[in-house]
Amino acid sequence: MKDEEWIRIAEQFNATATNCRWTPQQLRLKWENLKKNARKCCTKIRMNSIKTGGGVGEYISPDEILDRATSLLGSTANGLVVPYGGDKEPERYAVLCDGSGIEPNGGSV
Repeated sequence: MKDEEWIRIAEQFNATATNCRWTPQQLRLKWENLKKNARKCCTKIRMNSIKTGGGVGEYISPDEILDRATSLLGSTANGLVVPYGGDKEPERYAVLCDGSGIEPNGGSV
C-alpha cells in the first residue's frame, strides 16, 4: 500500500513539476532526508537552549523548508516532554540543631 501511495504522490508531483520528473523512490528518499535534517536541526536548537558553560550558542540559520517538515512531523521532531526536566524532585532536608546530622523534612526548609 505504501508503494502505491508513493506512486500516486509522484504522479501528482510530476503533474505540477515543470522541468524534470521524479520517481517515487527519489521522492521518498528526499522526504526521508528532509525528516532526518529537520530532526537534527531541532536537536541542535534544543541542545543550544540547555547548554551550560555560558557563552553564545551556535547560530542556526532559519530554514523555511525544514520548519515546514518539522511542523508535519509534530512531536517526533521535538522529542518527549518530561516534567521537572527529567529529574526527580529533590528531597528537602532539615539540619538538626543538636548536631546529630540531617533528616528528611518533606516540606520547605
